[in-house]
Amino acid sequence: MASVSVSWRLILVLALSVVTAACTAREAATDDRPAGLLVILDRVGNVATVDPNGGEAVGVTEDAGDAAVYIQPLWSPDGTRLVWGQVTVDGPATVVGDPDGRTRTVIPMLNPPFYFYWAPDSRAVGVLHNSSGAGIDFEIVDADSGEASVVDRGVPYYFSWSPDGNKIVVHVGADRLATIDRSGAESEVVLTSAAYLAPQWVPGGILHMVDDALVIETVDGPVPLALVSGAATFVANPEGTLVAVQWLRDEEGTPAVFRPEAVEASSLPANKVVVVDTGTGEQTVAFDRPAVGFFWSPDGQQLLVLALSASGAALEPFVWERNEGTTSYPAFVPHGSFVREVLPFFPQYAQSLNLWAPDSSAFAYAGEVDGERGIWVQELGVAQPRLVAEGTWVAWSHR
Repeated sequence: MASVSVSWRLILVLALSVVTAACTAREAATDDRPAGLLVILDRVGNVATVDPNGGEAVGVTEDAGDAAVYIQPLWSPDGTRLVWGQVTVDGPATVVGDPDGRTRTVIPMLNPPFYFYWAPDSRAVGVLHNSSGAGIDFEIVDADSGEASVVDRGVPYYFSWSPDGNKIVVHVGADRLATIDRSGAESEVVLTSAAYLAPQWVPGGILHMVDDALVIETVDGPVPLALVSGAATFVANPEGTLVAVQWLRDEEGTPAVFRPEAVEASSLPANKVVVVDTGTGEQTVAFDRPAVGFFWSPDGQQLLVLALSASGAALEPFVWERNEGTTSYPAFVPHGSFVREVLPFFPQYAQSLNLWAPDSSAFAYAGEVDGERGIWVQELGVAQPRLVAEGTWVAWSHR
């Protein structure tokens, strides 16, 4: 009996060791998985949240269809609230609500909203919608009170929040670049160009263009970063230390005239995505052919570049990392809304729509991979993406 007792005790110890090891391995694997939560539009168009590591989608709305259409949900920077647009029998509105869907504030709009951008302090949302005339209204929603007011208008209209969230820089029409506060009071107007879309307010100043130069507007005036020849798109990382820039030229086309006498900066090559160090002016080619969009990771060290496939029917994602080079990932066919609403204006959306996990370990997209449609998560260093939900739109939380 003693020997039998010892054997069972030994077996029990070994079994517990295996279980403990398995649990530890599972916890480690879980710790290595992407952080945060996704907000999506599910297959019928309802707003829902999804754990990127598995589990059922949790509905925020339930009545999408003929009675309600929902638009571009986004997480607040502090991860406590969502904003989305909706059109129902009661008319168009912007909605600020909790992720569980229990509490929400509906703010009526003159026309359906088509773009949302949270202030960095999560207390307000900038909203764009068509005005009663031919222009675009810029409306600011107070996320706490639900009060909203149109503070500016024009067409085309692009804007960027200051890092502290107290002011906004707007690029309106051909050449108006102004800073306004949340009431719409204008405090400064500077010379700018029509050859770009969205300015970007980073800790060191405001990125925009003057003539053929990409500059950062500081308290002492514009500081040139690089020369281009014609229109350019650019997106800075969150710290403003690196800015990805691209300008395109047809092989048979004639570029605009350089104006090197106007600024002291190096010229950028055409038809490439070039990363410029805003401190040193150093240039690095991150991608050696044209891209249709690029988005910085939250840690500011990696750049997601989206390029057309050879057939033009799909997007190929690439991730550039400083000192590590560029890695390719499997192609996907993006959902039509991403093609129509995001890609043509990606320098604006790159400031508000977070496609990256908050720990910069993965990115997400809505589209089709190998005939399967839905929401996909592509972890860095992993060969294939994971299908995590059915849906047509996705944004990752910031934490």
